[in-house]
Parts: sequence; structure tokens; C-alpha cells
Amino acid sequence: MNMGARHFPLRTILGLALLAMGCGQVLDTAPPDPATDAGHADSGGGTSDASTSDASTSDASTSDASTSDAGTVDGAIVGCTTDAQCPGGFVCDGVERCVDGSCVAGEPLACDDGIECTSDSCSEADHGCKYVPSDALCPGGSGTSPEICAPAAGGCIAATRCTSDGECPTSNCAGVWGCVGGVCRVAAVPTIPVAECMTTECAPGDPRADAQGWVVTRDASVCDDGQSCTFDRCTTSGACENVARDPSCGDGFSCTADRCAPGAAGADGDSGCVHTPDATICNDHAPCTEDLCAPDSSTGSAGTGCINRPIAGFCNDGATCTRDACNPTSLRRDTDGCVFLPNDALCPDATAGTCIEMVCSPATSLDASGCGENWRPGLCSFLTTRCDESGMCVNAPLLDLCTGDADCDDGNPCNGIEICGGLGPGCHRMTNSCPQAPAGSCQLAVCDRTGPDPVCAFRPDPACYVAITPGV
Repeated sequence: MNMGARHFPLRTILGLALLAMGCGQVLDTAPPDPATDAGHADSGGGTSDASTSDASTSDASTSDASTSDAGTVDGAIVGCTTDAQCPGGFVCDGVERCVDGSCVAGEPLACDDGIECTSDSCSEADHGCKYVPSDALCPGGSGTSPEICAPAAGGCIAATRCTSDGECPTSNCAGVWGCVGGVCRVAAVPTIPVAECMTTECAPGDPRADAQGWVVTRDASVCDDGQSCTFDRCTTSGACENVARDPSCGDGFSCTADRCAPGAAGADGDSGCVHTPDATICNDHAPCTEDLCAPDSSTGSAGTGCINRPIAGFCNDGATCTRDACNPTSLRRDTDGCVFLPNDALCPDATAGTCIEMVCSPATSLDASGCGENWRPGLCSFLTTRCDESGMCVNAPLLDLCTGDADCDDGNPCNGIEICGGLGPGCHRMTNSCPQAPAGSCQLAVCDRTGPDPVCAFRPDPACYVAITPGV
């Protein structure tokens, strides 16, 4: 009688596992009794308890398959995206999977351990197969030379008479032997460590085996949910876990919130990633633009996905001599992100005989054109003429009867500075315009006549706009 290590078929291991997980193995621990142990031998499938098993009183009619929020179609739960959303566990119709958006039953469990003296059946209540050994199914089970059902030994064996546990076979994966009623029997049902992502092999003596002789191997490949953003693993308890990894969902655009959420609305079918646009990240703090997060647009900025679209008509200073544009990156922008480029060509030419030319200077303009006065040297001859208070070129190079510069001041700084003496007796005009702005300031001097008295002012130099913001 060989009671050593042996390998069990997968269905046998699954059945024993489920047995240990809650179904309980019924053992005939009393001496054979012809009156009670008589019965027919197990012919392949055994005498199934299907007629009286929990399958006939199963709660299948009230299971999640019929009450799922996803709904049912022809018995299949619809609305799933992953296997994890389908009812789990070991049940008689197999392990459910998500197929084409519906939960469908797996391959039904084949409850046949190949042992002729066990009664094999599948029980929904016990979540799997039951293999109940019965001495009555052994040919000599009720004779004077009793046989007992020993699944670990392959079936029926001659009973071993005993007076103590030490006279019985060594315990192995199939159970703990003991002396019961003077006969060696399996006195305790073993705990079989089988779970969702574990495979179990009976190999007593293997250095990897546990105290009962089971070698347990975890296999994470059975936990693959088909989503690339999850880390699929088999836990130490044998349960599958699919851990979401948000960093693996990066789409290269900083304006999207990237997360791993398989099955969520908008999730990619292969990766399980969801990319949610967030326009607030695209805020350029320029009121003249509409800020959008458009990672799928070819116009989105590389690495951001942002589009800052100018709002039509937002930038308008009301002056017809300026070119108005929304350009938040320009150094000449205002607080709204607008740039107003002066265009002197849109202003009238200088009138002959005057020292005044019209330039685009909306801040000093007297009308909606935006054109203001510029009192410029050279329009009048410095030696023979000068600009008078009205801007006309007059032949009056000298002003006499002065005792100081104050006597020469005509009250109009736009036509230059008057001094007493210097080049000779009397008043002399040193310049014919306002003092110029410092070099590199990108400003030009103009005459502001919007107030009661003319004053020198400055306006932007159009040449600076072209150099700093081409095309604006």
C-alpha cells in the first residue's frame, strides 16, 4: 500500500480547495455497517447529489446575474468593461468573464475526481465541487475484511487495523490519518491552499512544500485585465489585484489631468486611461485671449496642449491710426495683452510753412484719428526762421529787449527753448522742438495740446514695435 506523494488532477485540487474553503468533507469515520454502508460503486461521475444538492435550491434566481444594475440580456449581465465587474468566485457554471460588454458564464466545473468510492457533485451553496468519500462504495466495504475509501491512496484499500494513530499511514496532502474505531482512516480534512491566481501541487518532501505537502505557486498572468495602466498582481492570499497607476497615463500634454480608471466614461479601451482637459492650466493671464485645452488639436502648443486664441475685437483703442492686435508676449503689450502699433502714414502730411507734422499719438490727439502734433527741428531754418507760438515758420531770428531767459519764453515749450543772449544781444531760440527722449527708450517727443497750455510729451516709437514684435 503506497501512501506517498502523488499528483492530483486540477479538478481534484480545485474540489479539495473548495472543500477546505467551506464545503466540508463528509467522512465515514465509523466501522463499516452493512445496513447503512451498502450502495453502488462510483462509475466515473459518481452518484451525484444534483437532485438534492444546493443546485436545485440555488439562489441563482435572486443572484447578481438577475439583479445587477447593469441589466441582463439572455441571462448575461451587460454593461461591464472588465472581468472584475462580473460576479466572482467558484460556482458551478464556471468563472464569469466580461465578453463584448457582457458578463458570461465560464466553463462549467467538471466534478469528477476519478476516485470510484467518492460521491461527486457541484454545490452552488458551497461554491464548487464536493467529493464525499464513502466506504459503502468499496467492494468489501461491508464485508468481514473491510475496505475503506482512501482518496489519497487512489480509492478503496484494505482497512488497516490499529490501536493507535502511530500505526496508520503518514499524513499527506489528502488528510491527517488516525486510528478511528480500530481502523486507520482520514481523521481530519486538510486545508488546501487554492485561490484565484494560485496553482497547487501535492509534493510532500519538496523543499517548497508546506507542512501538509502542498507546493503553492502564484501566477500573476491570470490577473491580466487587459489594461496597460494597471499593475496586475497576485497577492499572498491568492487574490488578483489590478492596481491603477496614474503616472503611466501621461499623454504628453500638461493641460490634461491624466488618471488610470478602466471602465470609466471616456477611458481608453486598451490602456484604461482617462485624459480630462483642464483649461485653467492654460491661463496666460491676458484678458484679450480665450484659453483652451485642446490636446487633440494640431494647433495646440507642444507639451502643453494649450491654445490661447485672440478674442476678435477685444483690442481696440478707438484710434484709426493704430494697428490693434492681441499679443500677450510682446514687451509693448498693455495690461490686457493688447498692442497698439502707431502708423504715422495714416496721419496728414505736414502743412507747408509750418514746423508742425502730424504723427500717430492717440494720447495727445484732439480727435478720433489718434493723430497728434510733433514740432520737429528742420522744418524751419534755424538761422533765418523760427517757430512762433502758433507753429508757423517766421523770419524773426532775434528777440531783443531781454534781461533774462524769462523775458524770451513764449509759453510754448513745443517750439523749443528760448534764452536771452548767448549768440548775441536779445532773445535766441536754441531748438525748434521739445527735448527728445533718451536714446534706446523707444519713445519720441510730441506736443500735447489737449490741455489749456501746450506741453511736451512722449509717444511710442513705431520702429521699436516692429523690431520687438515682428508682424504686429
